Amino acid sequence: MDVSGAAPGASGGGRGSSLSGSHATHPGAGLWKDRFGASSGIGLPPGEAQKAEIVLAYIIEVPFTLSLDTPVPAEESRGQEALRTAQFIVEQHGLSARTKIIPHRYAWGGILHLTKEEMADAIVMSVGAGRPGLAEGMGRTAQEVIKRAECEVILDKVPL
Repeated sequence: MDVSGAAPGASGGGRGSSLSGSHATHPGAGLWKDRFGASSGIGLPPGEAQKAEIVLAYIIEVPFTLSLDTPVPAEESRGQEALRTAQFIVEQHGLSARTKIIPHRYAWGGILHLTKEEMADAIVMSVGAGRPGLAEGMGRTAQEVIKRAECEVILDKVPL
């Protein structure tokens, strides 16, 4: 499986915007399970179709002062829009994907939880999407995922 960062045209993966200082969003994570045992499709015979499963996810960071079950309609709406954009891009490449919106205390924790749940082979994340404070390219979410992931992690730098 592959957890992907935000699709081009959607908000970047990693640390997203904050709503009233209480919710940070982490749009566009996706998972993909490689049926050949070679993550990211590396090593496929020429002409062999890749049989991967893609799961696109939008992680909503929920502060500890709220229950994880607390509705956050504005964030859920943003998540649905980001996932629609990501789904469209995946379909433009002739692939299909499932989508999920996941509330979690930390974006990296949500990504890693989903990775284990889906038995992912790889995580693909977008970094440095032009957000303030990310001049060095990687936010805390990407750093924690790289440090803690039990599978391959692929980082994609979004051009500014």
